[in-house]
Amino acid sequence: MNKFLFISLFVLFSSTGFAQTAEELVNRGHKKQKKGKTTKAITFFTKAIEQDSTYEDAYYYRGTAYNRLKQYDKAYKDLYKSIGLCQWNLFAWYERGLARMGLKNYSGAIYDFDHLLDMNPNFVRGYYKRGQAKMAYGDYRGAFIDFDQAIRLNSKYAPVYVDRGLASIKMGHLGAADSDFSKAIELDNKCSEAYYQRGLLYIGRGKYQQALNDLNKAKKYKHPLAERTIADNKLVYKIAHYVNPL
Repeated sequence: MNKFLFISLFVLFSSTGFAQTAEELVNRGHKKQKKGKTTKAITFFTKAIEQDSTYEDAYYYRGTAYNRLKQYDKAYKDLYKSIGLCQWNLFAWYERGLARMGLKNYSGAIYDFDHLLDMNPNFVRGYYKRGQAKMAYGDYRGAFIDFDQAIRLNSKYAPVYVDRGLASIKMGHLGAADSDFSKAIELDNKCSEAYYQRGLLYIGRGKYQQALNDLNKAKKYKHPLAERTIADNKLVYKIAHYVNPL
């Protein structure tokens, strides 16, 4: 075999035997993403797109990776492309809804979650996130209905009770909010947001000792606002002078 023929065969073998397909690159990226190596995962998804610009999975996974990095504009563009290539990937609709929420485009997020729930009316997170988008949009009744449906489908998820409680407060139903925050704590006794929100509720109702107890629990479980809220509302002072006066 002459030298030129050997080199030609080596190059041919290298390009066919060692080149990775778009699918293989996406699989490698997905493994990196599951290990929390999101930036590295994006590198593989980008290579897959360079290999095959019509490979829907590559856009979908890169979009989800950008969402995790809170690069919502890039996430939206990739997920828009993913949906354009395959409208039946309901997770792409969900992730694009999250990207739109990150961009504060709440009406757009609601549109995406609507479409998702039309395809799968039992998608619990779809109701939960659509409820959050409606809360941000100012539709508190609609948000309450979505949180309620999410609870009907999965009654063991503490954060949904917290959000339904917040929707109840917006509608003036303080007793219902108290019940929801308490239910969240029953399901997860380390749910700092539930303790924090119930503590705020108790401050508004003049229950300063209960508020302090809840906010101390929220502080214990690392709620970022608990300590400052205790100080700003002078709870120790109020308890000493109004609850337990000398």
